[in-house]
Parts: sequence; C-alpha cells; structure tokens
Amino acid sequence: MKRVFLIRHGETMANIKHQYCGSSDLSLSDEGKEKLKDLISLYDDVSKGSIFITSGMKRANESLNILFGDVKKEEYPGLKEMDFGPFELKTYEELKDDKEYQLWIQDTFNNKIKGGESFAIQRKRVLSAYDEIIQKYKNIDKDVIILAHGGTIFHIIDNLFKEGKYVYEIQPASGHAYVIDYTKEKIFYEKR
Repeated sequence: MKRVFLIRHGETMANIKHQYCGSSDLSLSDEGKEKLKDLISLYDDVSKGSIFITSGMKRANESLNILFGDVKKEEYPGLKEMDFGPFELKTYEELKDDKEYQLWIQDTFNNKIKGGESFAIQRKRVLSAYDEIIQKYKNIDKDVIILAHGGTIFHIIDNLFKEGKYVYEIQPASGHAYVIDYTKEKIFYEKR
C-alpha cells in the first residue's frame, strides 16, 4: 500500500442545519453534490486502479461516485459515523435543555447515549475496521481511498498521530481529506 486517502463525504442537509447525524442514512444535498464536483481536481493523482472503500452509507457512496465515477468499491460498516441514538437529526439548540444530553456532553468520549454509542465505542469499531483494511492491503502496491465521515476520520488520525486535538480541529471539511503516506520509514500525512 502506498497511500491511504481518508475523504469526508459531501454535505447533507443535516450538515447544513448543524444536526447530529450519524446512523441516519442520508443522501447528499444538492448543494453538497455541486461542492464536491468543484473538488474533483484535488484527487487528480488517484488512479482508477486504486482500492476504493466506503462506510456503505448513502452519503459516502454518493461522494465516491461524484469524485471518482463508477468504480468498484468495498463497504466496511465499521467505518460508519457515530450512532447518536435519540439525538439523531437534532441540533444543540433543540437538545441543550435535555437532561440526557447534558449528561452525555459532560464526557462524550465515555458516556454512552441510550440507544446510541459513546465516542469510545465508535473509536473501537472504527479502529478495528481500519486495522482490517491496513492488514488486508499492506502488501499491495496501490493507494487505498476511503470515503467516510468526520468522526471516523478523527478517530483514525487521532490514533495514528496522537496530536491531542479535539474532534472538530481534526476532521476535514466535507469533500476534503487526509492523505497518509505509508511509503516512508515513518508514516506522515498531508491535508487536502
């Protein structure tokens, strides 16, 4: 494996409305589709012979298709975004007075949402899926292109590079990516 591209899917209406959106299987918004088309040139160096992987969610699959066309892909459900349970598709403003929400935001990493996940549960799931991908393709001389989610990308980058940044400081903007280079002695990344 040469490089791993961790690309965040395009915008959905939930992103535009600042709603918690994890397990809801939403399509891209019309605006999100148009913005992705403007980013295609960011990935001119990606070969159609690369290995393409998504979380299997609509927004990731649609983003892959817009950026790279109709390519063969694998789906890894372990790469899905966090399940926000009853907080799904709600905003901070809608939730700020909810006692369960207040408890959760005191320690989002460890506190599990009833009917959903904690960041710790999501992290374990995501890192397990990522490790499976790395093990499967480590001896293949191709790039691996992963279309996933902000939280998913955060956990991978935070685990690999231990920079101690908060989730919103790490996750890339919609359609943008981290490119991890595995060809050197020490892995490193660039942001696109």
